[in-house]
Amino acid sequence: MPDAAETSPRYGGRPVSDSDGEAHASGDDTYGGRPVSSSDGEAHGSEGPADDAQAEFDDTHRGGFGEYGGDGAGLIDRAFRERIVLVGVARPDRDAATVDASLDELSLLVDTAGADAVERVCQRRAAPDPSTFVGSGKAREIRAIAEQVDCDTVVFDDELSPAQQFNLERLLGRTALDRT
Repeated sequence: MPDAAETSPRYGGRPVSDSDGEAHASGDDTYGGRPVSSSDGEAHGSEGPADDAQAEFDDTHRGGFGEYGGDGAGLIDRAFRERIVLVGVARPDRDAATVDASLDELSLLVDTAGADAVERVCQRRAAPDPSTFVGSGKAREIRAIAEQVDCDTVVFDDELSPAQQFNLERLLGRTALDRT
């Protein structure tokens, strides 16, 4: 059994060891060369290449949650707003005015979620395409629009099957979501 200097209360009294198999005292606050936060909330460890990479990541991360979310004090930081393209399909049972109203509502939902609807695409179809919902030609058109407006995600106003979502993400080169 290891002596008290080689065990850590942080790990339930189990020995603390690194990749060379040697046990170390619990005062070592690094894991894999990266600083480990202690209960006082401060990171401990040495500055080095890993910290430089983390600093670069901090400057480029586009998310709105957690420690990378920006300077805001709220639950969701609005410093970065994801850019979204909305897609609706007018079928024989839904006219263009109904699709527009539904896209207006979807735009408000996207805004509430912390993103900006930057473009809308509406297509008239007799029935959804089984593989891509909108057809491969329209999917290529949506990809061109998404690249032009530099959007992150495409949100469809109708429910997509898992296969349709997978195919659309592959064709669009970005995340495809439905309103559900």
